[in-house]
Amino acid sequence: MLRTVDTKTDEPNKVVTCVYIYCFIWSFAGGINSVHNAEITKTIEDLFDFNFPKADCIFDYLIDPDNPRNFLNWSTRVPEFTYNKETPFFQMLVPTIDTVKYSYLIESMLDMERPVILTGDSGVGKSALIGNLLK
Repeated sequence: MLRTVDTKTDEPNKVVTCVYIYCFIWSFAGGINSVHNAEITKTIEDLFDFNFPKADCIFDYLIDPDNPRNFLNWSTRVPEFTYNKETPFFQMLVPTIDTVKYSYLIESMLDMERPVILTGDSGVGKSALIGNLLK
């Protein structure tokens, strides 16, 4: 288990720890089926001696860009949906925590000129998500 970071005396280490936890979550657990989110959350919390709010799972958080010592819930980043009746149904993308989260991760990888592959069941919105990002 990693040591607990004292946020009062160890501020730079707190930032590094948050960034490391975030990268660890997505690097090692990002591809695991979501039915295992509760077990993954518990394992990572135990490993790093770090607690996320109990109502959420670790994939519901990003590093707060305004305060990198903290995590922020993705729900705070979801824009309001405005329906446009001229948009064809299959080109419509309703912003949700997942669409915002995956768009951010894909954009981050593309900014670093890294390849991206999306997997998932048919009809979950992979093509709509990519189409929206390419616009």
